[in-house]
Amino acid sequence: LFGFFVGQTMRGMGGKANPAVVNDRLKALLAT
Repeated sequence: LFGFFVGQTMRGMGGKANPAVVNDRLKALLAT
């Protein structure tokens, strides 16, 4: 499920985002 969100974020940003950074940001957001 988490990989899905990372994939959607990457797609939304046109693949320009760093997957590791996206991963960290999503974890921080979901942890709150």
